[in-house]
Amino acid sequence: MKKFDEILKDKKFPCKISKEDGGILKKQFELDKKSLNNPKDKTDIEYIYYKEYNKRKYVLIEEYMFRDGETVLEVERAIDVNYFLNVL
Repeated sequence: MKKFDEILKDKKFPCKISKEDGGILKKQFELDKKSLNNPKDKTDIEYIYYKEYNKRKYVLIEEYMFRDGETVLEVERAIDVNYFLNVL
């Protein structure tokens, strides 16, 4: 399994990361509970995670995408997921 340092290597922030790396980082980051109750819009679901590492604060955004006109937004019904990593 990749480590946090390996995933961060040679990254320029902000950046989109692979689903595999996003899934690994998600387990190491802490979910922002406020992001659960604050839907940005009605076309996607977005979760925000934070982690402090080597005196830097990182944010991981997990964004689930749905078909146009989808009325029930559940993670299980998503057609794709994107991960974005940034440093604050």
